[in-house]
Amino acid sequence: MRHSLAILAAFLLLVEISQAQAAGQANTPSVAVQALLDKAVESRSSPEVFLPRIDAAIQFARDNHDLPGILIACRMKAQELQGL
Repeated sequence: MRHSLAILAAFLLLVEISQAQAAGQANTPSVAVQALLDKAVESRSSPEVFLPRIDAAIQFARDNHDLPGILIACRMKAQELQGL
């Protein structure tokens, strides 16, 4: 169930990203969100470390209205959960 919700969330955010692109916003996450994503990727072999880091990146991106960052982080989380 959690996996399905993560995938659904990523899909819904894709719709938001499409609207953001139409409005002329960038397709890449902010530098701060990218740094959090990079840190999460470093620990990808350890889900108990990766998932909290990716959740932190998602929350930071949400707090900063970084739609590309939210989408990328949610996709990464969905892929990780799908692999478990």
